[in-house]
Amino acid sequence: MYSGRKYKKAVVYYYSFLIDDFNFTLDEKSITRGMYYNIKFKKIDKIISIYNELMEDYFDIHFTNFLKKGHPQIDSLTKTSGLTFFIKTIFPFLSENDFIQNNTYFDKFETTNEMEKKLLDQAKELRLCLLNLDKIVD
Repeated sequence: MYSGRKYKKAVVYYYSFLIDDFNFTLDEKSITRGMYYNIKFKKIDKIISIYNELMEDYFDIHFTNFLKKGHPQIDSLTKTSGLTFFIKTIFPFLSENDFIQNNTYFDKFETTNEMEKKLLDQAKELRLCLLNLDKIVD
């Protein structure tokens, strides 16, 4: 099992594009230890949480304040949507070239275990969604 420090290092590595390309900052207080890890990146009022439930081996990415209130698939109390919603909404509009360019960007990354592979796979999906967010934001 990964320690919190190793998990955070892996997340910062695979999701460095959030800082470099999208001007998010790492919320240094966001990691939670114990039953799950939650690393947050912030940009003004927008938050992206990279979440891993250890006991269930469950990974997810949550977006807060990315969509207007009342938009489908958004929790009205937390203003949060999951990566699955963005994938279903955005991926049908993407071309093969979009996927090729994104995969080329991630060619520099290597994984050493199953957790890192899951983080990298979701990082690829997240980056594609962020690059094409204009397809769903009003």
